[in-house]
Amino acid sequence: MERKEWVQFEQVSQVVLLIAMCNWCLSVEVGFTAIQNKDKNGMVKEYEREVMELTNLIKLVQGKLEKAMRTRIMCMITMDTAGRDKTEKIRNEKVSSPEEFQWQSILKPYFKEEEQDFLFHICDARLWYTYE
Repeated sequence: MERKEWVQFEQVSQVVLLIAMCNWCLSVEVGFTAIQNKDKNGMVKEYEREVMELTNLIKLVQGKLEKAMRTRIMCMITMDTAGRDKTEKIRNEKVSSPEEFQWQSILKPYFKEEEQDFLFHICDARLWYTYE
């Protein structure tokens, strides 16, 4: 299912935004894996994917939406723009590993299945989300 579809499900916006942020982190790390597997364009491809996803969200708000859904998608556009800018910086600075400071210094959520909760990483700190 495409992102532009699941973002419109009748779920709590907080959860949808968290999932979107988590997916962004995982996608950037796929870009790092591609680079480590000798695909020099791994982060370029990730950046292009992000631009496409952002464009799809912009097209959604150009249509008819209820106020709450429009607000949710506008929040996602803001988050996606920030993510796109971070990915562009990572790409331009030729960061090639998730262990490098440019990636470590970004607050990133990861879903931990055992705990059924999200754990945020930034540098050497780990913080449970706990839906607060």
